[in-house]
Amino acid sequence: MERSLLKLLEEKSLEEYKALQGEWKPDFHSNKEKIYICRQPRFVDVPIHTHEEIILFYVCKGNYIHEIDGNKIKVKAHEILVLSPKARHKIIAGKEQDIAVNIRIYPDTFCEMFSGFEKKDSVFEFLSKVLMGNEKTISYLCFHTSENYCVQNLMENIVRGWCSKRGNSWEILQISLKLVFLYLIQTFEQDTLYLQERSGQSSETILFVTEYLERNYTQASLEELSGRMHMSPVTLSRMIKSNTGSTFKELLLNKRFQKAAEMLLETDKTVNDIAEEIGYENNSYFYKRFTERYHMTPKKYREMYKEIRKENEEERMKLEIQGKMDYYWKDRAESYSQQNKGQLEDPHHKVWEKIIMENAPQKEKLKILDMGTGPGFFAVLLSRLGHDVTGADRNAAMLEEAEKNARLYDVHPEFIQVGEQLPFEDESFDIVISRDVTWMLMEPEKTLEQWFSKVRPGGRLMYFDANWYGYLKDREETKKYKEFRKFVRERKGFVYASAVEMEKIAAHLPFTYRDRPKWDLDYWKIYRKKKVYCREMLNPEIYSQMEQLQYAQTPEFLVVVEK
Repeated sequence: MERSLLKLLEEKSLEEYKALQGEWKPDFHSNKEKIYICRQPRFVDVPIHTHEEIILFYVCKGNYIHEIDGNKIKVKAHEILVLSPKARHKIIAGKEQDIAVNIRIYPDTFCEMFSGFEKKDSVFEFLSKVLMGNEKTISYLCFHTSENYCVQNLMENIVRGWCSKRGNSWEILQISLKLVFLYLIQTFEQDTLYLQERSGQSSETILFVTEYLERNYTQASLEELSGRMHMSPVTLSRMIKSNTGSTFKELLLNKRFQKAAEMLLETDKTVNDIAEEIGYENNSYFYKRFTERYHMTPKKYREMYKEIRKENEEERMKLEIQGKMDYYWKDRAESYSQQNKGQLEDPHHKVWEKIIMENAPQKEKLKILDMGTGPGFFAVLLSRLGHDVTGADRNAAMLEEAEKNARLYDVHPEFIQVGEQLPFEDESFDIVISRDVTWMLMEPEKTLEQWFSKVRPGGRLMYFDANWYGYLKDREETKKYKEFRKFVRERKGFVYASAVEMEKIAAHLPFTYRDRPKWDLDYWKIYRKKKVYCREMLNPEIYSQMEQLQYAQTPEFLVVVEK
């Protein structure tokens, strides 16, 4: 699993902090979502319990020990434990390096996902008997998928979508999980701990059969295998059937089609080449059998997965860029706070107040949401005017600085850490305001709409910003800007040491390549049909002489949208 994704998963949750303090109690109440994803809390044992849902327990890093129906099962990194409904199990406390994710699926939802399978289908039988809890002797399955990279990629994409806070779309999540289970079903005879009592001899025999099929799936035969094992074909066939529930032929077909599916997803080989490679000379017959098994053609199977992979690659990129931005601003928190304090002391802060209040609703005391508050410049400024201010930011280091600054100026705005989804009721603020934040938005339209939804009728959405990295869209402009930075440095102006680092991030941001504030005016006025106002070239009004030098190439503008 990618380091950036693991880093997010390694952060302690609220439940884990409570566990370390001895205050956490497990909650086994079912979530109302059809498919619910959550991280397994570490540092505390989870006592014996049951669930109403089918549980897919995936270990991202380290390992976990489950006690299920009296059996101790160690689930290692990249392995999957599937628990049927009502399976009684206990989970031993994980350490800090142990990371696992639970995917809970309601039985009705599970049946819906596999509604295309007929009862005679072996896949359906597997699902109904084991995962639906109808098979009393089996309540769980452990899948050894540490070398199955298709399953790993699918699981990583699911986890990445969940970590992104935007989540996977319902359709993509269903398709991804369906593919995961199809892989598991196709390989469970070979790659699982199928938890029934078996003799040591039988286990060794099945292991030998598994290894034989893995190496010889193109030309395998029961006769050849029985000869190698010094057993009669009848005896071997009976032993395979009793231990796996499948015939030798079924195991062979499972392995062949497993390999075919892997090649469809991981290579650019033609369907005909794949059919030939797994031992089918008759391509039309392979095509027919594959379609029967997967309920779609090989071409459709490949296309579907590529679409999933494309969407998840986009999500992965967004997550990576957001992570880099979070780290950048965490590193900048203290220096940016010093800069903000200087601006609060500078006489120009009165100009900021004047511009804001000129465009604010006419109320004595306003309820204001400062989005991306950073060290709290607007939160402090507007609290000093007597308004009820909430400062919101995704960066904990910035919020720490904001709290310090509020205490310094003896004001009491509320500060709250937020993610992609804002925890505020719609139409609950007179003003939603931000300063130099919108240029960083990964999904500008979506985020601006969410901000606007929090504005009361008669209220305002206000945001100040500049084309901070607009020069990146033109090679000559980039060259000129580098010369400008040199010019500022020579005159003892401040140039951020990490400017180049942020340029690399900005190159992936949508607003870097849009003409602003023209885009903003067009979006709100033409597309959203809202009353919008803009003030440009604010630098001489709001900045000191040194700041004017520093920001000469990036004139500040204000966009005001009325509701």
